[in-house]
Amino acid sequence: DLISLLGVDPQVDGDLDRIVEAVKTEGLFADFDETWVNTMLGKYYAAYACLEYGLFRCFSYAQREALSATVGNVCIFNAADKIRHAQDIALYGMDLAEAVPGFSDAEAKTVWLEDPIYQGARKLVEGLMASKDWGEIIIGTNLALEPLFGVLARVQFFSRFAARNGDSVSTMVLATAENDWQRNLKWTKEFVHVLLRDPEHGTGNKKVIEGWLAKWLPYVREAMQGFAPLFDRPAVKPYAYAQARERVEGQYAALVKEVGVANP
Repeated sequence: DLISLLGVDPQVDGDLDRIVEAVKTEGLFADFDETWVNTMLGKYYAAYACLEYGLFRCFSYAQREALSATVGNVCIFNAADKIRHAQDIALYGMDLAEAVPGFSDAEAKTVWLEDPIYQGARKLVEGLMASKDWGEIIIGTNLALEPLFGVLARVQFFSRFAARNGDSVSTMVLATAENDWQRNLKWTKEFVHVLLRDPEHGTGNKKVIEGWLAKWLPYVREAMQGFAPLFDRPAVKPYAYAQARERVEGQYAALVKEVGVANP
C-alpha cells in the first residue's frame, strides 16, 4: 500500500493528526459522498502521492547538481515539501480507512501506473526525473508542471470539488500543499529574474528557459487533457473541466508575463 511504498512514519505530521481528530469529534466524515471518498480520494487523490514523490526525487537531484548553496537550499526545501505532501496523502488515507467503512487506497499505485487519467502526468514526471540538467528540472517543474497541471488537480479539482461533495476535510489538508506551492513559486520567480537580469548572459538565459518551456509545456497540457474526464465523475460537479482549464491557463499567462518569458 502507499504507506509501505513511501516509507511513511505515521508520527511525522502532527498538524494532520489534529485536523483529523477534530473532524472525528464533529462526525464530519459521515458527510462525505460515497463516490467522492471511495473513488476520488481512495484512488485518484491517493495516486497523486506518486506524483509528489516523483517531484521529491527531481528536486533532490537538482539540489545535488546545482553546486550553489543559494539554489541548493531552495531545492532541498522544495524536495522536503514534496515528500511531506506525499506522506500527508498516505497518512490521510490511513485516517479515512479508520473512519469510513470500506475505504481503501490499495489501488492507488495501480491507478498511477495504468489508469489513463494519470498517464500523461506520469510521462511528464518520469521525463523530468530523467533530466540531467538541474535548471531544466526547476523550470520544467515550477514554471510548467506545477502552475498548470498541479493547480488544475490540487486546487481546481480536489480542493474545489471536495466541499461540494460533503468533504470539508480534504480542503484543509490541501491548503498546506497550496501554501508551500506559493512559497516555492516566489523563489522560482526570483530565480528566473536573476537569470534574465544577468548583464552578460541574460539574453541567452531567456532563450534557454523558453526552450525548456517549449519542450515541457506540450507534455503538461497532455497531462491536463488526460485528467479532464475526472471532472465528470463526482456526484456533484460545480463546474466543467473547460472552465477550470480556462482559469488555470489565464493565471499561467499572467505568470509568464510577470517573469518576462514567452508562453509557447
